[in-house]
Amino acid sequence: MTCSVHLDRRPAGTCQNCGRFLCWECAGRYEPPTCPSCLQAWRQATRSTFVRHIVVGSVIGVLAAVVALVPATAAYWQAVAQHDPVTPVYGLVLMGVVVFVLYACVPFGWAALAKLTPRWFMVLPLIGWALYFAVKVVVSAVIGVFVLPFAIHTYVKAMSVH
Repeated sequence: MTCSVHLDRRPAGTCQNCGRFLCWECAGRYEPPTCPSCLQAWRQATRSTFVRHIVVGSVIGVLAAVVALVPATAAYWQAVAQHDPVTPVYGLVLMGVVVFVLYACVPFGWAALAKLTPRWFMVLPLIGWALYFAVKVVVSAVIGVFVLPFAIHTYVKAMSVH
């Protein structure tokens, strides 16, 4: 038996993911002890999950901003046509940005809530699913704002590990 990385060294531990033998140097490099191939797989999984959440969140954010801004923009132009004092355009832009950011965080909040959601939700009737989904989207948007910095930290950490 030898270290899976350093073939001239005796094992001092094993990789927590695949069970390969690791010497003292390799076993002490990461916590928990991880071999280079499992570390690479973890980095790739972290990268793909982060990118998928960013893409899905951007699409959700754009759709939510469009849905929020279309009626607001129509009301704005109607007020302009009637020469009524109206909210300045930057108010519409700010609303669009806030809605985009809030709903762009939904995938991150959804993933965090998925870890907490009990499995008994699987037996809900259709109306229960509809209510559950609606509540989870709103709660995911709010929680996602707070989870996003941690997701970014995890991504940066995964990409900076040597």
